[in-house]
Amino acid sequence: MPPLSRRSSQPLYLQISDDLRKQILQQKLRPGERLASEHSLMERYGASRQTVRKAVAVLKAEGLLDAAQGQGVFVRKRAPLVRRLSRREWETNRSGGFLFERPGAETTVVEKEQGRIAAPAAVASRLGLSEGEEVTVWKWRVLSDDRPLLLSTCYLPLADELSVRQPEMPEDVYSHLTDELGLRIGRLAEHVACRMPQPAEAHELDLGPGTPIMLITRTAFTPDGTAAETSETVAAADRYELLYEIPASSGIKLITSGDELLAANLQIVRGARESS
Repeated sequence: MPPLSRRSSQPLYLQISDDLRKQILQQKLRPGERLASEHSLMERYGASRQTVRKAVAVLKAEGLLDAAQGQGVFVRKRAPLVRRLSRREWETNRSGGFLFERPGAETTVVEKEQGRIAAPAAVASRLGLSEGEEVTVWKWRVLSDDRPLLLSTCYLPLADELSVRQPEMPEDVYSHLTDELGLRIGRLAEHVACRMPQPAEAHELDLGPGTPIMLITRTAFTPDGTAAETSETVAAADRYELLYEIPASSGIKLITSGDELLAANLQIVRGARESS
């Protein structure tokens, strides 16, 4: 540990947080390890209790430390679930191209809820409906090793919410719709954003200070362009990762002229006819 400088323009508590952060990032303090007590840190750094508390608060706000009531402060565990979306998975299974990679053995618990609601404006727009039309809604709260991982809500333009039973997991939606309704998914439109959580989201996901969330909005279309389903997923950013595999053969090209745009549109129409 480098000695603290009381002549530095940097406050002592930031010097302490810098040293602890370095230990965490270099895994000298490993995920899940308990941080030394306040008294020990005071002796180690020759600092007051208030200075040590401010240093620890900085690292909590950065999402590097978690406090457990009555147990102490711990280095935050980082063993995220990785959701991979690839063309290979899309072509070889009916899960919508998603493959979930879970690190090690985990116990998964799922809380489910099913019903009907009047479609909010954003949902109605994605489904091609009028605002307020009734839609079936499926909700999931997924926990991994007792830690909330994500909240997922799926909306379907169905007349009766009991006509299709809710699948066990949100990733089972597309194969489920194929089995239950004979729907075929032709493409997906997915939008990913990130922000700090609202109080209700932080509570449901049991988020510590400094933990952002990912917002994943996805709409699935049948080959003829009809919206079959749209979903909204709220995930803890430190527990959930996204990986997209885009093959070189997908022919990604920048359109720079009107002729190229016309040719691209014709190709899309031709592909839609062939797949229908």
